[in-house]
Amino acid sequence: MIGGPQGPLREVLIACRMLRRRGLRATLTHVRSIGLARLHRLLFDRKLEDRLPRPVRGELPKGAIDLRTVTDAEVEAAVPHAPTPTKVLQWALQGLRVDLRDFHFVDIGSGRGCAVVRAAMFPFRSVTGVEFAHPYHEDAVANVAWARASGLIKAGRVDLRHESALRTQLPDGPCLIFLYSPFEEVVMRPFLDLVDASVRRNPRPMLAIYVNPIAARAFARPGVAEIRLAKRERVLLRLFGPHPVKAYSWTV
Repeated sequence: MIGGPQGPLREVLIACRMLRRRGLRATLTHVRSIGLARLHRLLFDRKLEDRLPRPVRGELPKGAIDLRTVTDAEVEAAVPHAPTPTKVLQWALQGLRVDLRDFHFVDIGSGRGCAVVRAAMFPFRSVTGVEFAHPYHEDAVANVAWARASGLIKAGRVDLRHESALRTQLPDGPCLIFLYSPFEEVVMRPFLDLVDASVRRNPRPMLAIYVNPIAARAFARPGVAEIRLAKRERVLLRLFGPHPVKAYSWTV
């Protein structure tokens, strides 16, 4: 994820553009999303975010970001950074109805480490954050170090990588890939090609949680099926989640 205008001005500009280009319904959906995201922060997210040594909100100037990329499309296709709402991650994980102790969690576009810290509070085999912007990566390192010193880490291992998602190597065991709308379809497709190749090379359970699935079309490919989360969590996410959430599974 990469920077962009933030705050009320950005929200007004986005709403005006959406109203002109996509109509009233899309604009109202956007306003609902913003409102729910703010509510989640007030009710659930601030308790942890305010304790972290590095802020997880706010953008960096584009010129100040040291990026590791494979293609220029990664910069153009990056989506503005935002931390993952606590309850969205919790409900999505619970909705999978799998034993998290069996899985490696991989956050693609991990930003300043908010989702990595929250995921590491679950008993995953390991938690990995992949981020191509170095300042975000440095903030994530500081935030994870604080969480470890505070005794919050339950995962077997936490690994933070400053690298392109198109270069990352997925763990050998069962994997759960987490995507909070990190990039558009032009990058999602080659990333999923990488996942496909990893599963062919080493058949194992491979799942994905995709929040705000703007590039969901890229998942329409052989060997990948959309799966339904459990009913309770599906309803909670639909009614109270700021964004839609999809889940996918690879055929082994």
